[in-house]
Parts: sequence; C-alpha cells; structure tokens
Amino acid sequence: MGSATQIDLEPRLHPPLTNGQHCRRAPISVCHLASGDAWGGAEAQLGALMRSLSKRPEVRMSAIVLNEGRLADELRGCCDVKVIPERDHSFRQIIAGTREFLRTRNVQIVHAHRYKENVIGAIVTLGESRMKLVKTQHGQTETLTGFAGAKQWLAHTLDRLTMRYAAARVISVSSHLSGYLKKYVKQDRIVVIPNGLDLAGVNCGLTQAEAKKQLGIEEEIPVVGFAGRLERVKRLDIFIHTAVQILKQIPTARFVIAGTGREELHLRQLISDLGFSDSCTFLGYQSDTSAILRAMDVLLITSDHEGLPMVLLEAMALGTVVVARNVGGISEVLSHGETGILVEGQSPADLSRACIEALQNKEKAEYIVRCARKVIETRFLADHNGARVVELYTSLVTQ
Repeated sequence: MGSATQIDLEPRLHPPLTNGQHCRRAPISVCHLASGDAWGGAEAQLGALMRSLSKRPEVRMSAIVLNEGRLADELRGCCDVKVIPERDHSFRQIIAGTREFLRTRNVQIVHAHRYKENVIGAIVTLGESRMKLVKTQHGQTETLTGFAGAKQWLAHTLDRLTMRYAAARVISVSSHLSGYLKKYVKQDRIVVIPNGLDLAGVNCGLTQAEAKKQLGIEEEIPVVGFAGRLERVKRLDIFIHTAVQILKQIPTARFVIAGTGREELHLRQLISDLGFSDSCTFLGYQSDTSAILRAMDVLLITSDHEGLPMVLLEAMALGTVVVARNVGGISEVLSHGETGILVEGQSPADLSRACIEALQNKEKAEYIVRCARKVIETRFLADHNGARVVELYTSLVTQ
C-alpha cells in the first residue's frame, strides 16, 4: 500500500511574501462564511485554521456564522464574528446583512464552507471585482433519498454551479477529493491544501487508564471506538458487524460510539438484534472527544468516503491506533503498517483481523503510534495549513 502521498499545492501559487514585503502591505481582509448549526470535522478544521490565521500579520480575519453554537463561540476567541441566525432571517435578509458586514470591513476575500454559504458568497461577490470567493470542499456529497434527497440535489446543484462560475479557487482537503471536484470545477482553480491540527486543542492530560476509567472501563479491557456523525455515509453498520467478529476472538472487548445523527435508532436496534448491547456504549454528543479518543485502543473508520477526517488526525496525535477503510484522502495520511492500518474493501472479517492485530500486537501498535505522531507534527499542523491558505489569499489579491 505504499507510503503516504506528499501533497503539493495545485496550481502552483505565487511565492510567499518576505517579512519585509508583509510589513509594507496592508493586511488582506478575509471573511469566512459558515453555518455553525452543528460541530463536526469541517467546523473543527475551520476553528483550527482561524486560530492559526489570527496569529498572522498578513491577514485580518472576520467571520459570519448563520447559527449560534460552539463554532461561533470558538471563532469569537480569535476574530470579529457576526451571527445572522438563519431561523430568524429570510434569505434576502441574510444576503443584506452579509453585504453590509463585508462592506464595513473592506473585505477582499470571502471564504465559504459548505454549499449554503457558497451560494451566499457567490451572490454577495457577484459584480464585485475587488472581492474574490474561495470555497473549501471538506468532502463528497452525501446521498439522501425521498424529499430530503430532492432538496439536497437542488442545493448541491446550486453549489456546483457557484463553484464552477463564481469561485476564484476551490480548496480540496485531499488529492483524492480533487479528482471528484474536477467533474464540476476546472482543474486550474482547484488547490489541494490538507487539513491541519491544532495540537493545543486536542491535548489530553489523562493517561489511557484514566480515560478508560471515566467511561467505566477497566484498564486492561481493549476498547474499539468511533467518533463522528451517525450518518449513513459513515457506515456504522460495518462497524457493528466488525465488532461482532472481534468479540468472537476477544470476548472482553468493549465498543464505544461517540456522536449523534439520523442513524442512531437504527444502529441501536441492530446492536440489540445482534445481542451485544452490554459490550457497546453510545456516548451521545461530545463537545470534546480528546478523552474519548485517548480511551480507545483502536479508532475504527468504516466510511464509504471521506475528505480528510479531522478525527483521524486527532487520534494519531493522541496515541490511538487507527484502522480505516482505504477511502478518500485517508491513504494520504495513513501509510499501511507505519502510521495506521488500511483495509481494502468493506469486509467486517478483514476489518476485525486488522483491529485484533492492533489490539494484540503491542509492539507493532506502539511503533504505529510513534510514527503517526511524527507525521502529524511534521505535515498536518494547523500552522502548515494556515501558511498555505495565506499563500492562496496573497496570490488572489496580487493578480
């Protein structure tokens, strides 16, 4: 499976400015648009990016968030934030409020996240030659059915049109995801910038034994877990069937699932039907998953597709072995047998064998943990991500 791919910016951007040049040029005014109605990988990445950018003199940051919540609170700690609650404002009012905020701050770059904000960004930058739209694509479109699927199709059709015709650049969080984007956006407007982790934000002062104790689990009990949205794309059904296979070999194993979502009731019923409810704990929504990840011996990722999951980076930083299906941008971070364990396909038998190897081969697990932490520290820090984003902003305002 080879080593992790080295990711470069595409297209090649202008060289970064020297310190002297930065001092002579006024900071670039940038406003991020985000929904903030939930907290997931995209929101965690935006928070880490904004904390990094707030320390850089080349840019002056602000943000518009469409819902109060954790994201708005996080961003208030590092930039000027305006919340325009979408439940209390019509779409026209949101556009008007956004335009006024951008005007008063002389914004040059509007940086949108997710489809709704991208459409807003396209409208407010239309006809504004001095203002450029940047969109970050955090992952592929998830497929829904029925009425929700029809609404989703319309929303994402608008999103793709705005990416194609309005966005000056689209940031892809992995090279694999850029291949998906090329169906909708010209290649010369796609820039690959991997997610970055703010180590201070995922620091956990607990030992693994202490973290397990907080969950009511004894130190010697092996723990396999998941943290994220309980949605169909995450394929927690595969996780559950893998757990059944693991229990056949390690009957004392425990499984923890942190998060909420539309699949929760179905997953609870599946676990009950398979008869191992006593071995699996649903932890619900967790505002901070650092201690949960620390308690895990293995983080198991069974998604059908991913951009570049933040929980993957967090687990690697916290000393948890990651076993993952080889999908999306995961292989651009994980090198099989070096920084994690990659599994081809979706077979619970294959995934369980990988998890059991990680649980029983302590020497190999310790080696993977050391290598994974080194990769995070050298390639996937928020400051690395921030430097590339600033380079992109600079290239756009100097064109």
